[in-house]
Amino acid sequence: MSSLRALLIGAVAVVVAGCAALDSTVDAADMAGVSKIGVVSGLSNELNHIQVGANFFSNDWQYRMVPEWNMPGISEVSLAAALQNAPNIGEVGIVDTAGLNRAAFADNKAALLGAARMQGFDVVALIMPMWPQSQSKLVPGYGVMRSQSFGIVNLCIYQQTMIYVLDVATGKQLAREHGYNVWDGSCRDSSVPFKTNVHTYSDVEMGALKEELRSAFDFGFERSVRKLGFGTRR
Repeated sequence: MSSLRALLIGAVAVVVAGCAALDSTVDAADMAGVSKIGVVSGLSNELNHIQVGANFFSNDWQYRMVPEWNMPGISEVSLAAALQNAPNIGEVGIVDTAGLNRAAFADNKAALLGAARMQGFDVVALIMPMWPQSQSKLVPGYGVMRSQSFGIVNLCIYQQTMIYVLDVATGKQLAREHGYNVWDGSCRDSSVPFKTNVHTYSDVEMGALKEELRSAFDFGFERSVRKLGFGTRR
């Protein structure tokens, strides 16, 4: 493991101090005149692979690019489905991001909002990776983690995301909410045996990880949509 990766794994714990209250409800006034909601993901195709050992020196972080999974697209479909299944939402679609750089959405949303406006969306629900709060050893985005403490080994998949609801015309942030259940944490049990090298998983194992992550998005986003409300408190 490189010293840089060791430093990153150890430093994540101090990046976020405390848990600030979120503006997690989209008010009825914000939804007045909204007829079409667009969904877009700022996630990458990077699968994080984390091992948290008994001490700092046994920690490890690797990653594997999985463009064939199209995890940004999977997350978009998941959130769109959660919105479509909620009452009083209206029309829901996925923003066409062809020609846009997803990695730039965090710092500059102008191109994204311009594209959404051209496609007739009034509001955008943007999925972004976030620094962890409930799980201090996780890396933003999604991945696999094995942790060991006092002889107890835990293996999980996770998605560490935040959903930002933006007014397309003004760029105003209407609300934001975690993409997972904060009280339960972002980790969900995994059935796939953990490998010390992220590149040694079989095709079958990789397929299983992909489906477990898809399920994690479905589970988390359904709850997120209920919390956001979109003009109604449910």
